[in-house]
Amino acid sequence: MKLQLEGQSARVRLAEAELDRLLAGDALRGLVKTPLGAWAWSLVLGGEASLARPVPGEWRLTAPEADFRAFTSERPRRDGFTLELAVPDSAPLQVRLEVDVRDSRRRQVASAGSG
Repeated sequence: MKLQLEGQSARVRLAEAELDRLLAGDALRGLVKTPLGAWAWSLVLGGEASLARPVPGEWRLTAPEADFRAFTSERPRRDGFTLELAVPDSAPLQVRLEVDVRDSRRRQVASAGSG
């Protein structure tokens, strides 16, 4: 899982194996070690889009499960699933969840070539 931050936007890129784990109900976890300590974060599926801080030093992003499952059922696809989270006194935080489709594309090409 890769996380990119820029201004009021974040991009989370999932490998297909990670997507399968997320759809199976697992939380995906990331950890960044900094000079100020570790920053842990996780991605889960749930009811509504949210960003929570369940314990100090940890952030949990929740994607709406029904909408995300509908989005991923049409893969492989190149666009991302976008969440918009309200931020007081600021522009909203936009989070884009993307699935790396290279493995699916390779399998499609291999299947087409062998048939």
